[in-house]
Amino acid sequence: MWHVTDTDNFYQSAFGQHISGLLSREIELCDREWMAPAASLVRLAIGYPFCIKGLGPVSATLMPAEVGALSWPEEDGASVACIDEGQWPIESEFADRLLICHALEHSGDALGLLTEAHRVLAGNGRVIIIVPNRRGFWARSERNPFGHGTPFSRRQLCRLLEQAGFQPVQRRYALFVPPFADSLPRRLQMRIDSLGRILWGVLGGVLMVEAVKVVYAPSTMQVKSLAKPARPFIVARPAGFSSLDDTIDDGQK
Repeated sequence: MWHVTDTDNFYQSAFGQHISGLLSREIELCDREWMAPAASLVRLAIGYPFCIKGLGPVSATLMPAEVGALSWPEEDGASVACIDEGQWPIESEFADRLLICHALEHSGDALGLLTEAHRVLAGNGRVIIIVPNRRGFWARSERNPFGHGTPFSRRQLCRLLEQAGFQPVQRRYALFVPPFADSLPRRLQMRIDSLGRILWGVLGGVLMVEAVKVVYAPSTMQVKSLAKPARPFIVARPAGFSSLDDTIDDGQK
């Protein structure tokens, strides 16, 4: 089974660093405010967002326990919490922006996870979701993080977002260089990625969707994970773990 440590090892490699740069470029094209350090936004990241270079300051990174969590070097200023995917330790309407990456495809209750995202976002807040593209090359290879979990088509992900109370506003594909091109020179990888965007755009390895929270969400968005009473959830505290309560207090000052 693929674990968060495998994801981390991939992005520590030379090829993983290149993929990280490509994803960062797509995030900037999707929402420049995410990449702006001076933007006065409360931002939360769900899953493994450290694959995005220059992500900008985040109030906290929430890693679902179903996948696993890593402590992060303190000098990077990232506070990490290991969470139950259906019950986040965040107050309602706390965040302006959410980034969900390497999380939704591993979820046992994708709709429940997105419903929590809806609850945590402020009115008209936005979420960016990065998932493996069902039609892409990367979902067919088990040697990379996008080759595990459940891949999505654009229609599937947009329908799921609408059920959770979101309105998709932007859709794009990324990672047109195939996962088996890791041994090629970096310049050639860039050329293949640029060419693939033109020739086989819908076969990009990653599907990226930006959606805005619908303030008056339909009553049908209630899901099984919210109908049952909250249960205690205890996980081991990773080394170097920073308190999420301190992060939230700092974000409210």
